[in-house]
Amino acid sequence: MSASSGQHPPSDTHHVQENIPVAMTDQEITGIIGEAKKALQQMPEIDEARIAELRQAIANGSILLDVDTLAWDMLDFYRNRADKSD
Repeated sequence: MSASSGQHPPSDTHHVQENIPVAMTDQEITGIIGEAKKALQQMPEIDEARIAELRQAIANGSILLDVDTLAWDMLDFYRNRADKSD
């Protein structure tokens, strides 16, 4: 593993962490579901007509895509999301 990969090499100390199942109460589960519902409600609606319009524009060449830039932007987006969730 190289230092430039952003990952740390294994340490010399050995630490074993057991995976112990944790039971959740009904109240905790209800809270988690409530948070998920709020997050879902805050998400924008999907405009299917606009999506179809954009697909057609891409297909007929009236919108040109730089697929390399798009791919890199997508990678950056998901990397930033992963960094924020740690």
